[in-house]
Amino acid sequence: MLCLESSLLVDALDPDRTAHDDARTFLERHRNQPLFLPTICVWEVLRGPAKSGNEAGYADTANKLEFGFQLPFDGAAAREAATIELEQMQKGEPLNVRDYAVAGTVRHYGGTIATRDERFNSISGLNVVTY
Repeated sequence: MLCLESSLLVDALDPDRTAHDDARTFLERHRNQPLFLPTICVWEVLRGPAKSGNEAGYADTANKLEFGFQLPFDGAAAREAATIELEQMQKGEPLNVRDYAVAGTVRHYGGTIATRDERFNSISGLNVVTY
């Protein structure tokens, strides 16, 4: 189960990002397998145009995110996120709150997170692939 993290989504959607080509190539390589989007990542990506008040950009981004399968941040994912936060704090390697929610969702569902954010590599039991 390949789960796309926010960095990959933003890079793929924005041609001005330095990792745009890498993200597009990664998605092309995996186009024949099911792709999963943690709902927290969908929210993170939509925050950019929403915060700027760009209604057209928001609608366009929302439409572009209508692929794959969404993984909900439910009660079980929330418990997994809290477990990851505890583990990271015990190791002295805290992350931001959104990263716990994303990692908790992916680890709960037994997926692999696709990201360019190296911080996810510090989470025990989380399968990570970078692009």
